[in-house]
Amino acid sequence: MIFEDLEIIWRDKGSQPTHTIDDEALRRIVAESARSYRRNIFWRDLSEIGMDVFVVVVLVAVGLWAEWRSGGGHFRTISPLLVTAIGYAFVATFRLASRQRQKGREKKFDDSIRGNLERLVANADYQIRLKEKFFWWYMLPIVPGFFLITRSSTSDAPPIAQGVFWAIVAFIFGAMYWGNSHGLRTDLIPQKKELESLLAGLEAGGQTAEIRSGSPSSPPVPLSRRIIGLSVAALIFGVVGWLLWANYRPAEHPEVPKFDDISALGESDKTRIDAWLRETVERSHYPSLSVAIVRDGKTVYQRVFGFENIWAERMATTNTAYHVASVTKVFTASLAVMLHERGVVNLDEPAIKCLPAGVAISTEPELGATITLRQLASHTSGLPRGVPGVVQSVEGRYDLEPERLYGLLAGVKLEYLPGMGERYSNLGFGLLGHALERAAQKPLNQLLQELLCGPLQLERTAYHVDENLPVATGYTMTVQLPETHSYRERLAGSGGLVTSVGDLAKFLAAQMQPGVFTSNMLAQLHTATKLQDGSPATRALGWRIDSTNPAGLILSKNGGRKNCSAWLGFAPEHGIGVAVIANIGGPDVDPIGQWLLERSVPGGSRPASKTGYSKVAPFSGVRWENDRPVVFVQDRWSPLASIDGIPIDRIMEFAQKEFRGAARMRFAEDLPQVLSTMGHNPKWEVTLGLETKDGQVEQIKVRMTEANRSRVRDKRLESQ
Repeated sequence: MIFEDLEIIWRDKGSQPTHTIDDEALRRIVAESARSYRRNIFWRDLSEIGMDVFVVVVLVAVGLWAEWRSGGGHFRTISPLLVTAIGYAFVATFRLASRQRQKGREKKFDDSIRGNLERLVANADYQIRLKEKFFWWYMLPIVPGFFLITRSSTSDAPPIAQGVFWAIVAFIFGAMYWGNSHGLRTDLIPQKKELESLLAGLEAGGQTAEIRSGSPSSPPVPLSRRIIGLSVAALIFGVVGWLLWANYRPAEHPEVPKFDDISALGESDKTRIDAWLRETVERSHYPSLSVAIVRDGKTVYQRVFGFENIWAERMATTNTAYHVASVTKVFTASLAVMLHERGVVNLDEPAIKCLPAGVAISTEPELGATITLRQLASHTSGLPRGVPGVVQSVEGRYDLEPERLYGLLAGVKLEYLPGMGERYSNLGFGLLGHALERAAQKPLNQLLQELLCGPLQLERTAYHVDENLPVATGYTMTVQLPETHSYRERLAGSGGLVTSVGDLAKFLAAQMQPGVFTSNMLAQLHTATKLQDGSPATRALGWRIDSTNPAGLILSKNGGRKNCSAWLGFAPEHGIGVAVIANIGGPDVDPIGQWLLERSVPGGSRPASKTGYSKVAPFSGVRWENDRPVVFVQDRWSPLASIDGIPIDRIMEFAQKEFRGAARMRFAEDLPQVLSTMGHNPKWEVTLGLETKDGQVEQIKVRMTEANRSRVRDKRLESQ
């Protein structure tokens, strides 16, 4: 701006009325001053928008990278960084829209001297109001994600560490607030006063008003303020970066155990299991891992590794209670069968009978009224997977407010006709739990204590978390920060159980021998539900059924959230069961439980049997040359000559006769089935005859794994 020239002309015009002043020159000076001011504001706005975009891009990139690294390519959790980025992008967009509206308001001023001055005053006033709302425009975007990290990361820290951490937080926000206030006092407010003084002088008819020299344009930011701003930004990103770096653990999925048979469960077997589980805890970075194996009604193996609380270095024990998420469902289903046996409910009657009059299930209440309790317990009700909204008002507890649930039920759309298909439904099981407590006129947790916990002596099991049942601290898989959950959109009967691995072992034993459960109850719990067309579903009441496993029939249930992972399974024909829990969202503990169960069943460690075939392969890639396979083994492609001494031509000839057009796919993805069907029962380790470049055949022992088979299948799908 040419503010000093403007001030000199103004004084001359006011003190020498006989002197002719070129009003056009004065107008040009004021107009140029206004343009200069607007240019400065424009570049300041542009720099802030650029910074907004940069911050959002960085936060999103780091957040997605952390999620991808921790989840093996699956975005299992919403990173606090992504929450921050979303908030920052929203407020930045709102701020930009506000400035565009302000520019529209300024268009009403003309290019006269007075109009330009009024435009400058209006703009300065807007800038001041913007800065006065500094918290909402600049600090609010970083608050949600920042406190998602800081609150959880310090909740279990020693008092000194908490004090230091919150002192840093206070300094960050205090410095930001001081910098903003200082800018208002020394920059924008004085500019506005100067502009108002000039405008007052114009309105006084050219009489001189008190004018301070200077420019209403935005002056260069002092070096001290630049240093403070950069320091604050660096400190913010430094703290967030430190939290991620200090807590990040690039977890790897558990490796297949090297032992094939532990069915004797002698001391040597237990030693091998111990060594493998310790290696798994270290490899997968589980804070703690609890494992139990049951045989013939007795717990024959029970171990716990790691910490129930990392900050406090408190070791987990066999009595440590954990969240087990959807493993809850088999407990709820068991209660349903017990109440059915006692005549309190009829599993084959509509669930609507257990609810108050006038409550509708789904947007098609006529169909919703036909949904039975058995369909809720077997995921065949047609209800969707998720709970459609908030069903309780208290954070951190499963305290259902029934009226909230009833209001949501009426708006739910069925995904298929009840009994006509399968769809895993947390809503369905949550509704089942509520129906049971209404029918029995007792809270669900009271039913659990009376019917299961008391008779089975489950001392560390409940549907609700309270001070009488301390629970292992749960951790996020992303950066291993303590993670708590709001239960406002969850139902107790679906995922509210807290229990210990010792109690799960007792529950498994009860599922395999008549006692608390009669033979009729066990048959109902373990028999596949019939669909309306007469075909069997893949699930019983609460349990998933696997009838194709080489170890025989297996019933299992898994569960997982951001702060826990659990697996429960048993082979009823052999009286063997396994329970596994970890206080972290991943990697899933399902493979650990499955591998231990299969290897604990006598003869169950084979990849193929009369009852089923494991989905494994000894190679991670297959391509074909003249109908003969070339396989990828030990980081190289080699023509395959034989498997366990059987010529490859003989294997492929049999596959083509048995599977016709699917022969190649079966060979690549179902090798155990191909070999077993032709009369050769393979072991987990097979000997491949690989042709070398000089025409010789090299014999290499290779272990068949699920990972290899998955790679083969993925490559086939990619090529289609």
